[in-house]
Amino acid sequence: MNASTTPAAVQLSRTLWERLLDAPVASALAALTQANQATVAAAVELAQRALAEAEAAPEQATHWLAIGAELNRQLGDDVNVQGWLAYAQARLYVQSGNLALAETALRAAQRAWQASGDQLALARSHLGLTQLFA
Repeated sequence: MNASTTPAAVQLSRTLWERLLDAPVASALAALTQANQATVAAAVELAQRALAEAEAAPEQATHWLAIGAELNRQLGDDVNVQGWLAYAQARLYVQSGNLALAETALRAAQRAWQASGDQLALARSHLGLTQLFA
């Protein structure tokens, strides 16, 4: 999958986000399935939401990552989603002060995006690695 074939953002509804907020992973996946949103695009959106909330709400970001990771696993482990999950996890590691694990996660994101052909995301990960080293 390259940048031009990256799934468009699903834009999960506010109501669905609220249903997922505190739901156990299995219940969240059931809600996504019931809403016909158990898709690769939804897994990307969950990872991107985790990334956006990593600093202000790390526990919530961790929850979004858990849902996204399990959804991706059930969908066959899309490599582009793996990149987004690893990138968001790297941000959480930075927030917790674990820079070694952040580097490992960033490198995993790079490998995933290189494999998927998503050059924009790959470039973003290089910037993230540069910021980590700074």
